[in-house]
Amino acid sequence: MSYTLRLFGLPALLGADGVAQSLRTRKHVALLVYLVLDGVDRSTPREHLIELFWPDVPSSKGRHSLAQALSAIRRQLGAAALHRLGRTVVFVGRVPTDLEALEDDGKVPVELQHPLRGLDHLAGPSFEHWLDSTRERLRRRARDALTRQLEIARSNGDGAAVHERAVHLYRADPLSDTAVQALCERMLNDGDAATAAALVRRHIQRLREDAGVQPPSGLRRLLHLMERGHLATRRVDRSAPRASSYRPPEVFVGRAPQLSRLERQWTDVPTAGRRACLVVGTAGMGKSSLLSRFSTSVASRSAIVWEVKSQEIGRNIPFATVSDFILALAQYPGAGETDARWLAEASRVAPGLRAWHSGIPDPPPVPADAVRLRVAEALVRIIQVVGDPGPMLLVLDDLEFLDPASRDILHLLLRRLERSSLLVVGSARSAGDQALVHAELDGSRGLSWDDVVTLGPLASEHVREMVARLCGPGPVPEPAILDTMVELAQGNPYLVEMLLSDWRRQSEESLVSVYRRGADAASRWRPPATMNKAFERQHRGLSAESDRVLSLLAVAGRRLPAREVGELLALDGAVADAAAMQLLDRGIVRVEEGGLQIKNQLHRSYVYHAMAEDTRRYLHGKVADVLAEAAEEGFQDLLEAAHHYVRSADKTRAADTLVVGAETAINRGAPKEAARAIEDVGAETGDCRRSDLTLLLAEAFLWQGLHVQAVKQIQVIRTMTTDLSVRARAKAVGAEAMYRGRLAANAEIGDQAKAALSLAEQANDANLVVRALQLIAEIAHDAADQATIDNVQSTACSIELTAQSREVLPVAAATQGYCMMISGHHREAADRFSESVRGLRQQRRETELRRALNGLGICLTNIGDLSQATAAFEDALRLAEQAGDPYAQSILWDNLAVIHEDMGKLVDAVDARRRAYKLSLESPSPKRHCEILTNAALLAAMLGESRQASSYLMESTELARTLGIPGLLITSLVACCDLALTNGEVDSAWRWAKEAVELAKLSGGAWRPIGDFTRIQLHYTWATMGYSAYREVRETTQARGLSFRLTHQLELEAFHEWVQQKEGAGPSTSKVVPKLAATQLYGSILRLASVGICPNGPVSTDQRIPSELRVRSAFPSCQLRLPTAPVDVLQRGA
Repeated sequence: MSYTLRLFGLPALLGADGVAQSLRTRKHVALLVYLVLDGVDRSTPREHLIELFWPDVPSSKGRHSLAQALSAIRRQLGAAALHRLGRTVVFVGRVPTDLEALEDDGKVPVELQHPLRGLDHLAGPSFEHWLDSTRERLRRRARDALTRQLEIARSNGDGAAVHERAVHLYRADPLSDTAVQALCERMLNDGDAATAAALVRRHIQRLREDAGVQPPSGLRRLLHLMERGHLATRRVDRSAPRASSYRPPEVFVGRAPQLSRLERQWTDVPTAGRRACLVVGTAGMGKSSLLSRFSTSVASRSAIVWEVKSQEIGRNIPFATVSDFILALAQYPGAGETDARWLAEASRVAPGLRAWHSGIPDPPPVPADAVRLRVAEALVRIIQVVGDPGPMLLVLDDLEFLDPASRDILHLLLRRLERSSLLVVGSARSAGDQALVHAELDGSRGLSWDDVVTLGPLASEHVREMVARLCGPGPVPEPAILDTMVELAQGNPYLVEMLLSDWRRQSEESLVSVYRRGADAASRWRPPATMNKAFERQHRGLSAESDRVLSLLAVAGRRLPAREVGELLALDGAVADAAAMQLLDRGIVRVEEGGLQIKNQLHRSYVYHAMAEDTRRYLHGKVADVLAEAAEEGFQDLLEAAHHYVRSADKTRAADTLVVGAETAINRGAPKEAARAIEDVGAETGDCRRSDLTLLLAEAFLWQGLHVQAVKQIQVIRTMTTDLSVRARAKAVGAEAMYRGRLAANAEIGDQAKAALSLAEQANDANLVVRALQLIAEIAHDAADQATIDNVQSTACSIELTAQSREVLPVAAATQGYCMMISGHHREAADRFSESVRGLRQQRRETELRRALNGLGICLTNIGDLSQATAAFEDALRLAEQAGDPYAQSILWDNLAVIHEDMGKLVDAVDARRRAYKLSLESPSPKRHCEILTNAALLAAMLGESRQASSYLMESTELARTLGIPGLLITSLVACCDLALTNGEVDSAWRWAKEAVELAKLSGGAWRPIGDFTRIQLHYTWATMGYSAYREVRETTQARGLSFRLTHQLELEAFHEWVQQKEGAGPSTSKVVPKLAATQLYGSILRLASVGICPNGPVSTDQRIPSELRVRSAFPSCQLRLPTAPVDVLQRGA
């Protein structure tokens, strides 16, 4: 058993579960502590231990007490832990301690400030002396470990870990300068300078009173600066509303690697001399925040730090930055002790210096060329006075705004300080701005850098962390909003804050909300004033050509090839290239796949609203013309062109273009895009009354499985037009939407479909005729109306033979294939569906293609070509997902589940059924729901989940009775019978079977039985009426020439073998079950075995053995895949 010895707090030997082990007395524990700390692998005289722990008892009693204590330790640690060598004891056990856990793993003991608590007054003076020295030793080791870990965390740039270690270090040693400095750093970063000053003040007082030492000069200087407000920078979320009573501290995340590199430079300064490091990054990337964090960290460690920020307004003001630097130096204690002559020289460029120090004389007159040299020398002299032998830090923020005079002075200053312990850290924007601070070719001016730290975009996880921390206890954006925020911010911390602030203020009208709705974000959303100011600064000084290019890109909202930009704006190639290069240098646009595009939606919105309204309209029209001309057969360009025509105020061309684009999009399997485009144009123009657009919107809804919305649009069309073609198509779309969604009784839908057929014939539209016929056939199948099915097939065949357009041929073939399939002619149906698929692929009619593929997959499943069937379903599923049609996806996943079940891949079948069920909830259809529940019940029964199966069947049977569709109810009753047989409830099974058989008779014989029903009918007849009646029913079924799915056909043959064997008339060994195994239909074997149908050999007939084990035993190489634990098939509770 593994143990740990607790040294901090009450000492105890802890087991692996953290529970203290019994050692009878405190002295036994104290002895173990002594041996672990001072007696490992060394001989300790027994007399010494007696003198240490039992000094006041007779020697004989002391020896006895020691022996008892050592025995207690052996009982816990084992006899091998202690060796006795003569009159000495050797402890050879290995007992880890909580101190070692702290040193090795950083695990901090709970009572870190109380080592070996509770051992006072336990023995004599010798023990007390040992206890005091050991406690100090433990404190020192803990302090050293925490200090080391704090420095490691600091070198890694992990501010949170630095603070966490500092808290524990302060507990262990309240007089630790390192702990106080780290805690002070955290408080300053949180903007709480008052508390930080109080902490340092109290620490200085403790050092004087408790330790009797003078505090370091650096701590006194730090306190001086904080008390005068020079380190009281409040870093807050500037985008928070002004009315907010509390502004949370600035959030700083994701910059540990950059902080780590700066720390390494700082560590090298004492040995390497002056170092210079440049931080580069685009606007808003957090350069100033990084430098502020680093300078605060260094300042809190009592080092000398000067922060100088160049202002944009001072770019053309001589000595602006140096003046700020001089004033920063003047804040330090002792600056006034500089020779008055040099203070006078410094006051040439910093008159404010006289407000800090009185009595500064006027500087002597000197030639203009000498001013910079004398000011640089004055800076050197002031630094020599206020500085100390330790390293110093000079921070130069926003060097792109550094004026030339200040640049020259700083260069001279840094050359003079080349051998000093000084780290210079500057910041500038990327690309061109970086050249401003590199040494010039002649080497006489400029700054050269030892290291360049690039500040790139935050990772998405850091953006999410930043948003969460900015929100604090307030409302947090929902996941979809947060995802959009991450996308738009592109890792820029400033933009993250702006987007979050915008969302807080405007909610549904914020950029992230508008962008999520798919609208043109640049035109619908205006950036707040705070963003505009930032963008104005970035775009200031652009050439006229660059401004025109930027305006065009903002209007286009997409990537445009450089050549196309030049053509649209009538710019010469060289001029267009020069304009693009200027935008690239500024970091406003980027090159993507050979084209130009504005980097960020926020930038684009600023540019879009900054241009005149007439300019916007003109450019929208130009872009629309180009897109419409280049569209050819693609719908994306047409839909985009319609949007631009709307923006150019050309509503007529917008609508005409949209009709063509939406029609093409629906045919290409993109109804969602078509619907969005129609709704957006309608919202922009306020005019949705065109019947052709309304009809296309209804069609788009239908192909997305949004049946209710489709019917609503059709109801609007009835009052909008008298055009025969539009009315015919509207009638067909409305009838189909009502049928798919079960929004009316089949009789009413059938009348609508016949009316659509009549109007289509009057309009002489063969495509619409076939579409109406397809719907009539599906309704007839529900009603078991074989005559109507045959008539539809004949009519579709005639249309195909007499068609004047090739466009109608694939849909006519698909309708014939459907009629053949539901009539039981699976191979012929597969041929017709294959022909339809080829034609629809050639015509690129992907929306209708997915239905033809589904029909082909069903037929291939029926004839046993499961691999090709799977491929057809998966192809159709891809198209349905592309169209965003959950109704179609649900059907396809259900069909894939059938194949998985037949092959015994029940894990995959469960996954497919779950997907089908969840998708069906997105597009509710009672018929679809009933089918899914019945299928799920059969799967649950195969898995032995009888309770689930019973629940599903209770619901599906009730729903089937309500819908009044005979086929649905019979299928559900058959499933109930199978479940009862699986559970051994034979009487219940025959009650369900009797109802199913009688319902089939009531359908007039028109309903075409499926294989499962035929098996149940024969089983019921044999069990209740005998073998003769069974043979009679079987012969009648065979005489009807019914064609079943291959799986069901083989299952019927296996059932017949089983009955014959029971009657003594069949083969001694099954011939059908090996056929099922040869075609890898192990799921069928399992299904038969689970309901008790098991012909003799090779599968065992012993019903006491689970079906799965019997199948696996018979076919060791079978690919049965069953869940290893109980499953909830549909996860309805999840």
